[in-house]
Amino acid sequence: MSESSSRSIAGRAIGAVALMIGFYGLAAVIVGILLFLLYAQLRYGSRLNIRLVIFCAVGAITILWSIIPRRDRFTQPGSRLLPDKHPRLFKELDSIADATDQERPAEVYLIPDVNAWVTQRGGTMGLGGRRVMGIGLALLNSLTVSEFRAVLVHEFGHYYGGDTALGPWVYKTRAAIARTIAGLKHQSSILQTPFVLYGKMFLRITLAVSREQEYAADRLAAKIVGPGPLMRGLRSIHKAGLAFRSFWANEFIPVLSAGFHAPILEGFNRFSAMPAVDKAVSGALTQALENPEQDPYDTHPTLRDRLAAVKSLPESSDPASDQPAVTLIDDAAGVELEMIGMLTDRDGVFALRPLTWDEVGARVYLQPWEDLARQQGVALEETTAASLADLSQDMDPLDTYFARYATRGLSEEHIRGLGYTAVGAALATVLRRQGWELNSRPGVGFRMRLGENEIAPFSVLPRLVSGELTPEVWRKQCEEAGISDLSLGV
Repeated sequence: MSESSSRSIAGRAIGAVALMIGFYGLAAVIVGILLFLLYAQLRYGSRLNIRLVIFCAVGAITILWSIIPRRDRFTQPGSRLLPDKHPRLFKELDSIADATDQERPAEVYLIPDVNAWVTQRGGTMGLGGRRVMGIGLALLNSLTVSEFRAVLVHEFGHYYGGDTALGPWVYKTRAAIARTIAGLKHQSSILQTPFVLYGKMFLRITLAVSREQEYAADRLAAKIVGPGPLMRGLRSIHKAGLAFRSFWANEFIPVLSAGFHAPILEGFNRFSAMPAVDKAVSGALTQALENPEQDPYDTHPTLRDRLAAVKSLPESSDPASDQPAVTLIDDAAGVELEMIGMLTDRDGVFALRPLTWDEVGARVYLQPWEDLARQQGVALEETTAASLADLSQDMDPLDTYFARYATRGLSEEHIRGLGYTAVGAALATVLRRQGWELNSRPGVGFRMRLGENEIAPFSVLPRLVSGELTPEVWRKQCEEAGISDLSLGV
């Protein structure tokens, strides 16, 4: 490691320790003042002020309890990857370890994310312990081998720069500050205020340091692998990350919750390939590059700033590989199942029934829709498919019906959403009974189809209410499909 890097690490360490000492010093001073006031009241007070005694005692105990460091408990974040089962992946890890003059992480885990991270667990406040790395399955799926190498070097750069050794000091202090502020929330704003102010300063300074650490890790990646693969990888990660979060929450979790398991990567690839999804994430990438917003509490610099910082650096002479990075994993389907098992229940995962994405709609959604339609059928017993056009002009009866069952404090928007869902479930159910089939490909949404006719049941009423779909067009569509008089009362 160069002399300048050593000085940088020493400076960060001194800053982190100074900030930590400052917080505990602040806590000690305030506790000391409270204990002195408590002692003076009990020792010299002519008349006992119960409120002051309680204020000082509870405040001191709350602060002392909050600043005590908690034991670091490591929860396995996914399925552990082993060298003998994935030799190509670990060959890359060993190569990067040699190039950065660092030890390979002791433990490597496959996680359900478009991300990679490193940390140091065990030991005391970052001293000692073992190195741990997380690698996203969807990350491997979204990058080429060269782009993935750049990501690996970036993560090893945090070891190289000493960031993972400093991290536990910072995280423990942040947690202590948060506990102190939360503990004093109902105690006294007077006691809470200095910790809130110090906490804001602590976050701003340490997160600014975190952003500098990201720049340093990027420079190391660009130096070893080249700026080209790094820049392409960062763009791909930004797009894939947005898509994967939506896929995971809206497509995969409902399947898992219903007791099924569908192939993650296949579903994600189909989801990402949909024109609407690609348009949305491409637009978000353009926004991030043209009009980025940097929050002072962000841990990472903006994508545009990261790209600009390495753009002019010289390219590496190492040969590039355009092979998909997921090819570094052996038996990706089996590893998928192992990962899901670690996130749910190691034994229960084997009870998950395998499912293709083409089967998802019929086996996961249709029965719950029918149950919902049956429960709420009275609200729609006088409504036909065509008369949804009339209902959209006066939603008060439907809103009133669902407001009766709403818990106190439920927003009008939520109540309206209950009505939309009930109508969509009823329309899907009655269409199914008429022989329509559900088409539910990842990223497409729910569409009922019969011959040349296709209807998205859950979007009909919202589109009518918003004006995107006119009553005339909807009535004509119902007439052509022969469902104008189809009752939605199930």
